[in-house]
Amino acid sequence: MTEREKALIALRKRQENPPKKIDNGSLYAGSPMYFYCKLCQAEIVLPEDFTCAVPQLCNDCNFIKDKGFVKVKEWFDD
Repeated sequence: MTEREKALIALRKRQENPPKKIDNGSLYAGSPMYFYCKLCQAEIVLPEDFTCAVPQLCNDCNFIKDKGFVKVKEWFDD
């Protein structure tokens, strides 16, 4: 099985089993902030005081995008 096939199988599994979404507004002050990958809906957790732009993709989907395994350029602004 190639690296591409493994990555796409893992992507499909993440897409089929998305996590329960957390409402950041209902969390206590100081709680981490929860965002979700635009491709697979995986959680992207950042500290409350984050100062960077919120990533659109999780690490796994970013790897898939960088390798060119899936065409996602038309979905996102780089």
